Amino acid sequence: EIKRIKSMNDEKYQSVNPFMVILLAVIVNMVILPFTSWWLFVFPSFASGWLSINRKSATMNGGTGAMIPWIILNMYYYFSGGSLIMERVSHMMNLHSTGILLSVSILIPLILGGLSGLSGYLYRTNMSIQK
Repeated sequence: EIKRIKSMNDEKYQSVNPFMVILLAVIVNMVILPFTSWWLFVFPSFASGWLSINRKSATMNGGTGAMIPWIILNMYYYFSGGSLIMERVSHMMNLHSTGILLSVSILIPLILGGLSGLSGYLYRTNMSIQK
């Protein structure tokens, strides 16, 4: 007997609004990022993928939920006196532009958050198959 994947037909997950999932991930990340290690943003992204209804929305929700707080915190640190150290780090890495450094530092949580969200979705669908 082949068990079917219930991800698209689960009533429990059909009613979850993607905007609310992203907003929840952003709020949790904004609370934990200033006080913890930088890589802990993957846990809210995993949870947003868990609540998503398909692979595309899981990847988008996870990536966006990780990227938005990273942009906000980078802008805050840049304008509150961190511009000098960001310029020095960009020159040390031979980027010669703070904008490129900020773009790369925003691209990293976008990719890792998207993969974490996809992992959360795939984990949930795998758990529903095994039941």
